[in-house]
Amino acid sequence: MSSGEPAEDAVQVLMREVSRLTALEQRLRVERDNLIEARRTWEESVDHYSELFEVTPMPALTLDSAGFVRQANTAAVAFLGPSVVGSALRSRIEAQDRRRFLDLVTIAGRDVDEDASCELTLRRSDGTLVRTRLKARHLMRGGASLLVTLLDLSESDRAEEEHRRLRETAEEARAATEGRDKFIAMLSHELRTPLTPVMAAVSAALHRDDAPPPLKKTFAMIARNLEAERRLIDDLLDTSRIAHGKMRLDRAPVDVHRIARDTVASMMPEIARKGLSVAVELGAKRCWVSADAGRIRQVFWNLLQNAIKFSAEGGHLALHSWDREGVIAIEVRDTGAGIAPDVLARLFAPFQQGPTDQAAMPSRSGLGLGLAICRGILELHGGQIHATSPGAGCGARFVVDLPTIDPPFEDEQRNVTGLAATPQRKAGEPHILLVEDDEDTAETLAELLRSEGFEISVATSIASALRQDVGQVDLVLSDIGLGDGSGLELMRRLRAKKELPGIVLSGYATEADIVASHAAGFSAHLVKPVSIDKLVATIHRAQSGAVVGAA
Repeated sequence: MSSGEPAEDAVQVLMREVSRLTALEQRLRVERDNLIEARRTWEESVDHYSELFEVTPMPALTLDSAGFVRQANTAAVAFLGPSVVGSALRSRIEAQDRRRFLDLVTIAGRDVDEDASCELTLRRSDGTLVRTRLKARHLMRGGASLLVTLLDLSESDRAEEEHRRLRETAEEARAATEGRDKFIAMLSHELRTPLTPVMAAVSAALHRDDAPPPLKKTFAMIARNLEAERRLIDDLLDTSRIAHGKMRLDRAPVDVHRIARDTVASMMPEIARKGLSVAVELGAKRCWVSADAGRIRQVFWNLLQNAIKFSAEGGHLALHSWDREGVIAIEVRDTGAGIAPDVLARLFAPFQQGPTDQAAMPSRSGLGLGLAICRGILELHGGQIHATSPGAGCGARFVVDLPTIDPPFEDEQRNVTGLAATPQRKAGEPHILLVEDDEDTAETLAELLRSEGFEISVATSIASALRQDVGQVDLVLSDIGLGDGSGLELMRRLRAKKELPGIVLSGYATEADIVASHAAGFSAHLVKPVSIDKLVATIHRAQSGAVVGAA
């Protein structure tokens, strides 16, 4: 048995070795299969990368270790030209930027997971220079191939330049608008100031019981023309306010029927003087609107004024109202000169006028702003206006639509119409400090107010106003533009000494002027010229503590 044991041991060793070799063979086959699969996957990835490289819209290149272009996708060929393949990319880079490119390649080689980028100027095949952002990345750590993408910055440069140009244009437009607004405000002030003493003197003459009728008739004619001049100035300002979204509305519940009736009543002398008849039939059941009463009155005044102006003697005017769903419709109709179809199309544009037939309307006047202002006011109230006419010589019809609201409680209605009665004069009229640097205006107003029973102290400058004993003053009546400063600053300094009401009487009438006057402590802002009746009524309201808007 002992002689066979070595042979048996040798067989066992051989079997174990065969088994080990068999296992090794199996592992090698698995590894071979894995390598085959990895190669297949790699080849698919290469194909996929090649496809992406080719179709990407961004210009892309691959460079060898010497910086020569080995591949260029379609976008890169279109950007740099067909000759880019095989060329040294640095030869396309402007000399002052080449150091930056070499630094970029060095940085990109440090980390294959991070892009390195820089901006430089490339020369295209046609010789044009393009500011470009380069991004570079080595395709594998320690590898020689470098992937470079190019971003054309010329479009963004052009967009930035266009943006800068637009900013400059907008700034120029803003400066021009501010300059125009300042000019209009100054023009308004300069035109109104000389009208103020004349209006005050005419108002006083009309109130004199001993004035002979022919003289009163002359004064009434002067007053009408002064009022027409004042409204022309107001129209210029209102047009600017509407165009720039600066018209301020003091809205409250108002009875639009009452405003319409009162407007007709105020214009009856003019209607009668022209021999016109008028019918007022306001049948709408819902007549309350949320509105600025003064602005709505302005709409009806403009429409009625046009109807009177464009109607021949013996013509007829009519006001009607009716209900629509959620709105009240108010019609102003006349039998006057009518409106031609070509004029109707542009009737509500600024500086457009109605009939152009001089035979039908020989006394045309005005700037053609009234209807544009009407439309602007109504649109700010959420309303609208329409005009129709059968044609020249056949009259015209204007329909105003305004959204209605529920009427207020009966005990509130007396205070919300915007047409409150003038407060009655109290015993012991206030002592008024009148600050006005125009001598004619100061002298005329002081005399008229004294004739109304007020005690008046006159100052023609801020310095002289501050020398007054403010303890004896009950109310300040001041212009804004004074020779040595602003009436707004004067009011602030006076109110630092004593709380007292104030009224602005100025030719400055922009929304900014009105807001600034209230901020300075004035309770009312009157625009020159103003009648003595309105001035006295405003004084009493301010004395009673009421805050009055612009008038």
